[in-house]
Amino acid sequence: MSRSTKVYLENIDEGYCFPKIKTFISKDLIENYMSVMESNRRLSKTGALIVPPGALASFTIGELLSNIHLPPGSVHMSEEIISAGELEIEEEINIEVAIKNKSVKSDYILVSLVFNITKTATNNSVLETTSVLVIPKESTDG
Repeated sequence: MSRSTKVYLENIDEGYCFPKIKTFISKDLIENYMSVMESNRRLSKTGALIVPPGALASFTIGELLSNIHLPPGSVHMSEEIISAGELEIEEEINIEVAIKNKSVKSDYILVSLVFNITKTATNNSVLETTSVLVIPKESTDG
């Protein structure tokens, strides 16, 4: 997904799959998250820092939302997280996102996004999340 092209959710349908995103979570990002969230460090069997599931969910939705046009008043309403495995910092991940449900009302759009995060090296699932967004419909009156 190109960073210069914003996706408009009102123009895409239920079932749409966003282009896969490859990324990783850096040590600095996790250190900042842990200090803000007052979270304890967890280490893997190899002694590497483990990315907390909540942090991974936050970072992945942030990665996607940076590519979506969201008008003022948009709200991230809820998130359901299912942790399927541990992720060490710096491990490359694939983020796949699809629109599960989309409901268009007179003044807003309710969108349910399903995320599947897997390790690039093994294709093992790390996290599955469902996030719900409420997006005000933009006026076409100008």
